[in-house]
Amino acid sequence: ALADSSGGRVAFVPRRGGARGALEAGLAAGVLPGGRRLTDPEDRATVEAVWGEQLPAEPGRDLHAILTAAAAGEIDVLHLIGVDLATDAASTQLAREALGRVDTVVVQDLAATATLSEFADVVLPAAGRQERAGSTTDWEGRTQRFNRAVDGPDLVQEDWEIVVQLAALLGHDLGLDDLASIRDELARLGLRAAPHPLPEVTAPMLAPPSADALHAVLRPMLLDRGTMLVGATDLNATAREPLALIGTRTAADHGIEDGDTVAVEGAGRRLELRAAVRGDVVDGTVVLPANSTTPPANDLVAATGEAHVTLSRVAGAADSGSSVAEEVA
Repeated sequence: ALADSSGGRVAFVPRRGGARGALEAGLAAGVLPGGRRLTDPEDRATVEAVWGEQLPAEPGRDLHAILTAAAAGEIDVLHLIGVDLATDAASTQLAREALGRVDTVVVQDLAATATLSEFADVVLPAAGRQERAGSTTDWEGRTQRFNRAVDGPDLVQEDWEIVVQLAALLGHDLGLDDLASIRDELARLGLRAAPHPLPEVTAPMLAPPSADALHAVLRPMLLDRGTMLVGATDLNATAREPLALIGTRTAADHGIEDGDTVAVEGAGRRLELRAAVRGDVVDGTVVLPANSTTPPANDLVAATGEAHVTLSRVAGAADSGSSVAEEVA
């Protein structure tokens, strides 16, 4: 409505690199390659015409549903490609339950993540960006190709090579022999000619789940403790201090002032960090950095996905700017 009234346009600017390209490739439940929807008959027909087979009628599981099923013993194998669920999932509690329950965890990655070190049964070393050719898509949808700059270590393969070989072992020929064939398939699929209309938003604003609890909203920071920043000491030194962002009314209700050290508790875990009182934060919520503390704030999210936390001022805490997380007895 704001864009329409001002003559502007709506842009999706993701916080994670590669998110736009991943969506265009169809890497989300109910999404098809080229910015198409599984539930759109025209979109389905376009993709089926290229692939020559009928698509599933129902969307697949999203990540939370996959992990919930795995934790319940309904999935035997998890194959993870470039994702560190043990520290970077929306609920690390659920992720660890799932990783510990399945029979086999296959990790396809280029770094020794916590997931790899603690849970991997099979490790498939993948090439890094400098060790392969490929393309990158920015938030505007502009795609640029790049070439291999250096050779990777022995036994390292590109992600698409690993996937093609695994498919062959499972009895499926994907018909993709090299990067050129993948690019040809992408060109045949193409992009949807016109965007889908924006959906009508009917969900109400967040309301506190109870008189004592708040909604925790987790967001990744540009510089955090993600895998690709391990060892980047100088770069990480420029990262912003992890803060708990709270609205003015919420701060007043809890006796908290800007700069106070606060304790945020949820899912049996406790995180202490400095509070920043802001006028643009919705009352009844606290905004936390997703992966900027040790352990990460994701630990406060229950396995059910509920991010309900309590907030309190830490009396007599020194204003050190540091944060700690510990298990609540």
